[in-house]
Amino acid sequence: MIKRLALFISILVALVLLITTGIYFSQSKKLITEDMNAQADIILRLKKNGIDDFLVRMRYVMLALAENTAFKDYFSGRTDRQTIEKLFSGYASRMPDIQAMRLIDLNGNILVFFREGELVSAKPDYKPINVGDKEFFHRVSQNPTREPAFSDFERGHLPDAVSFCPSMIRTMLPVYEGERVAGYLIVNFWGRRLGETASQLDAKRGYSFIAEVNERAPERDGIFLFHPDHKYEFANQFGTSYFFDTVYGAKDFSTLKNNEQGMIPMKEGFMFYSTYYPYGDKKQAWKICTVLYKDFFFQSLTALRHEFLAVMLFCIILSILTAAVFSRYFMKPFADIKKAVTAYSRGDFDYPLDGKYTGEIDEIAKSIRSMADSLKVYIENIKNTQMRLELMNRISALGVMAGGIAHELNTPLNSIIILTKLLKQETGESEDLNTIEHEAKRCVDIIENLRKLAPDKEGDGEPQSVRLKEVIEKTLKYINSDAKIETDLADVSVSGYPTLLQQMILNLVQNAQDALGENGVIRITLTKSGSSVLLKIADNGCGIPEDEIDRIFDPFHTTKGPGKGMGLGLSLVHKIVKRHGGRIEVNSRDGGGTEFIILLEPADESSSD
Repeated sequence: MIKRLALFISILVALVLLITTGIYFSQSKKLITEDMNAQADIILRLKKNGIDDFLVRMRYVMLALAENTAFKDYFSGRTDRQTIEKLFSGYASRMPDIQAMRLIDLNGNILVFFREGELVSAKPDYKPINVGDKEFFHRVSQNPTREPAFSDFERGHLPDAVSFCPSMIRTMLPVYEGERVAGYLIVNFWGRRLGETASQLDAKRGYSFIAEVNERAPERDGIFLFHPDHKYEFANQFGTSYFFDTVYGAKDFSTLKNNEQGMIPMKEGFMFYSTYYPYGDKKQAWKICTVLYKDFFFQSLTALRHEFLAVMLFCIILSILTAAVFSRYFMKPFADIKKAVTAYSRGDFDYPLDGKYTGEIDEIAKSIRSMADSLKVYIENIKNTQMRLELMNRISALGVMAGGIAHELNTPLNSIIILTKLLKQETGESEDLNTIEHEAKRCVDIIENLRKLAPDKEGDGEPQSVRLKEVIEKTLKYINSDAKIETDLADVSVSGYPTLLQQMILNLVQNAQDALGENGVIRITLTKSGSSVLLKIADNGCGIPEDEIDRIFDPFHTTKGPGKGMGLGLSLVHKIVKRHGGRIEVNSRDGGGTEFIILLEPADESSSD
């Protein structure tokens, strides 16, 4: 009887172990798969962000280069070729990502040519190379804009070259003389930065590559831009058959083309992919792909499977003695911990793990809960930091751009001021001349303060006590508006800069005007609220969509139509408020009007007396 009972218990324990082990393997595989999916998502997002950062940097470099008036002076004959060649050499030495720079006339002739540290156009026997038949030149010259255009990503090759260059991407921007296109600036950027982004993955875990899908150019549809096996790259240029459908299969290529993102099972593992549109064209996209090996992620399960028999025999011997203790003090707490870890892996950091455990299990549970709380705070801090850094980077770019145009604006404004003073001396004082002189001086002050918005600039002078009511009334006096403007202004003072505060109010009122329809009303209230000065500017206009509110203070972000603004007004308002140590909030809903609330520090009344 005892033997039968022991045999029965052993068989029962073996069955239980088989079942529980199967469940454990299933759940472990699920967790590992979820972890693999999460890692793949992070990898793809990092690579996508790296590619986006590279292309955005290229755009800013081109726009910054276009600010140099020496290029248009060259096309108009006011600057010689040697000056431009010296500029090209200086740019390339400071920016190692630049492979080549060219100035091209309207017919496609390369007049000034710098390539890989060599001034090609400076050679005595240099004859201008014509690229007028190139598709990229033809596309940009037929539809010139003031935004850089990107070429297809490919290996470079010119008529004077005997072989293909390493991978690169070209940018082309018209050089304007007023509103007339005088010529073109083409800059080649090395593609190695994209290659580094694509290849940053431990070879034991898997590999990554970038493929292109292209409905406009069938010869590029399915080519590899980067791949660990370099022979697969640019099959269209090298005349090979290494396209995506021939390497990975036509079925997988169809899945890749017809979905923005997803996962494709493979014999060696899983291919995760995401889509990036470098040209803003849905018919030409880059597919960022990461293949993760199953053997790497499931190696622990494979090892467990091999040792399962020995573990099962050992557990059968101890199962009768330890079953009760094991189920009470071990299985249940670990099941709770496993559920909690699963929830945390999905991002549910509020999942409760507050059971009453004993000994080391209780310490483990508390450590995991503490880890989840810390991770939640850490992720939130990263998101907030990224948003602040992005905003500061864009405002920094705005400051650089403003510095570039300040000289061009200050010269005519100072001329207006001088001519106004001469007119006043000849014709006498008049309200119109005083207004012209006052507004020109205000524009000079605005430009100067716009230059100071760059993060590496410090304000001139000390803040002063400003009667905000007078600033608002003075600003409204110069605003032409069909809208009804209601004011309720308390006579309060703040510590700050009058010109910047006037610019802040002007931008907010003009922004409200743009949002108004018929029977539009703008209401401005100024009160003292506790230890702060409270300014509210509200309108009953179209409001701001919910998905746009978080971006309204970003430089160059605008929801207005063409010709109605560059998206700089609210970013300047945000910077001015922060410079005054204040806080700005916005309440809005789509179709229900908008209210901006600004809290500023009041002036020290004792010092002002």
